[in-house]
Amino acid sequence: MQGQLRLVQRIGYADNRALGYDAHVRGYDAYVVDGRHYGLARQSVSYRLFDAGKIKLQGISNSKINTLPLVIYLNTFTDAGYVLARTTIPENRLPNQLLGAAGVGLHFVTYYDRVLTVEYTRNGRGEGGFFFRTDFPI
Repeated sequence: MQGQLRLVQRIGYADNRALGYDAHVRGYDAYVVDGRHYGLARQSVSYRLFDAGKIKLQGISNSKINTLPLVIYLNTFTDAGYVLARTTIPENRLPNQLLGAAGVGLHFVTYYDRVLTVEYTRNGRGEGGFFFRTDFPI
């Protein structure tokens, strides 16, 4: 869970950032939602599909880099977010409404817990798509 609450009366435009910057609802990646306050909840369940252990790479003699650990997880998730904005501009169409999304993905975990994520997500606007990420969305 993540959120932001600003109690000041006047706020600069640069401080009016909510979802779509560092925090976002998966499936709304193409949208930026500005507002004074926001809340974000993410829930996911992962299941280990495959554990290859350490795969030895041929042709590389350095023992520090010639093995590739690989684990694959199946992940299902739901996200919900809400941005509260007193005033909005026409280009900022998504504040003051619940933003929800659900999806399924594969997480490929390798060196130093590096994760490549491939997800299919459907959002509350009925839009769906595949997304590729290099972070682990907890």
